[in-house]
Amino acid sequence: GVSSLTIYLYRENERERIKHLAKELALKGYVKVRGTPSDPKRRAWDAWLPHLLETWRRASNSAFKLEDTSTWPDPSSGRAHAYTHKGINVDENGRPIDWEVKLWGDHYEAQAVVAAFVDTQIDGSVHWGARTHWRLRLLFSPWSIFSETSSGIELDGPDNAWGITVFPTKSPGLSPGMATPDHAHFDGGRAGIFSQGLPLPAGATLPIDAALLQLVAGQTCVQLYCCTPGGDLDAAAGSTGIYESSHLIVASALGKVFSQTPHVEWPAIVQALKGASEAKAITLSQESAESSPSIFGGLLRQAKIEEDSLIIMAGPTVHGTMFATQSMGGLPRVIMNAKAFPRAPLSAVKDGEVAMILQRTLSGKSSPAAETVLIPRELWRASGRDVTDFDRRAGALAGKIMAKFTTEEK
Repeated sequence: GVSSLTIYLYRENERERIKHLAKELALKGYVKVRGTPSDPKRRAWDAWLPHLLETWRRASNSAFKLEDTSTWPDPSSGRAHAYTHKGINVDENGRPIDWEVKLWGDHYEAQAVVAAFVDTQIDGSVHWGARTHWRLRLLFSPWSIFSETSSGIELDGPDNAWGITVFPTKSPGLSPGMATPDHAHFDGGRAGIFSQGLPLPAGATLPIDAALLQLVAGQTCVQLYCCTPGGDLDAAAGSTGIYESSHLIVASALGKVFSQTPHVEWPAIVQALKGASEAKAITLSQESAESSPSIFGGLLRQAKIEEDSLIIMAGPTVHGTMFATQSMGGLPRVIMNAKAFPRAPLSAVKDGEVAMILQRTLSGKSSPAAETVLIPRELWRASGRDVTDFDRRAGALAGKIMAKFTTEEK
C-alpha cells in the first residue's frame, strides 16, 4: 500500500542520512545534529536558573546580578570554573536532575548518529535500551517500534551533565576565536575513568587493538549542548574550540605509545595535549588555514551551535575552552558535555572486557567508531589529507606523551 511504500522510502532515506552523519563524525571528529526546539529549552532554563544564580552569587560573594553586566566576573584567563554548576539535585546514580531536557533521551538524531557510529547497519544490534527513541526503533525495522531491544550493545550516558559557564572576558586585545591558555584536552571518560591511565590498569596486558578500543569503551562520544536559550552559540559567545580530526592523531599516537609501554599515566597525555594547543580558531565560514608545523596546527575550529542544534564529538577528539567576548543576548554561555558509552559496569571497562566484546562484536562490520582508533591513518587519507603530514603529527604527539610519561615516572 501507499503507507507501506512511504515508510519504506522514509527508512531508506533516513538511514542513509544518518550513516552520512556518522561518517562525518568519524572523519572530522565532530558533527552537528538537530537538538532541542526553543520552547522546551527556555522552559528548562527558567526552571534551572535559580540553581545557576545561587552558584554564581555564592562565587561572587553575593555581588552578582544577572541584569547588571557590570557585576559579572571578568576571568582574564577565560576560565570561570567557580561558576560551573555541578548539580544540586541528583538521582540515585548521582546524576544532576535540575535540567529538564534529557540530553540523550530527548534527542533522536543524537541517539541515531552514535548508534550508527558504532555500527552502520542500524539494525538494532546497537541501541539505547528502554531509552531508544521511537524514530530510531523505526530505522531498525517497522516492528521494532512496539518492542524493546535487549540484545547486542546497549548504549548509555547521563541525560544531564555539569553546566559549564563561561562569562565574557573584558580584557583589551581579545577577539572572537582566541583559545584560552593550555586549553587542549579530550575528556576523561565516564566517571573520569581515564584518570587511572591508558590502557586502564587491570587491562594493561591487552593487545594494542583492544587497548585502543578502551577509548571507545570508556567514552564513545561526547555531546556539546548549549543550555543558554534565545540565540546561537557562536565564536564571540565562546563556542567550544574543536581540533578537526584530532581524534585520529590521538589514536595513532597512543598506538605508538602502547607499542613501547603497557601503561601510560593520564597526566602525561593531558600535558602533551596542552602543549600542542593553538591560539586562534577558524570558524566554519572561513577558509581552512595551511597546516603549520605544530601537532594540531591549522585544525582548530569553532562551529556555531544554533538554538536548535547540538554537536556530537568522537570520544578522543581534542577540544577546549575559547574566550567569550560577548554574552548570548544578555546571558552567559552555559553548556553541558554528556558522555555516551556501552552500558557495562566500570569494572568491565577497566579489565578490558568491554573492549574485547567490542572487538568480537564489531569484527567484520562497518564500525566508524572502531575504525577511528584501529585504522586512523586510513581515515585521515579518506578525508583527502596528506598521510605524510599525519605521520608527522602522530609521531610528534607520541614523542611528547612518552617524554611527559618518562618525566612523570621519575
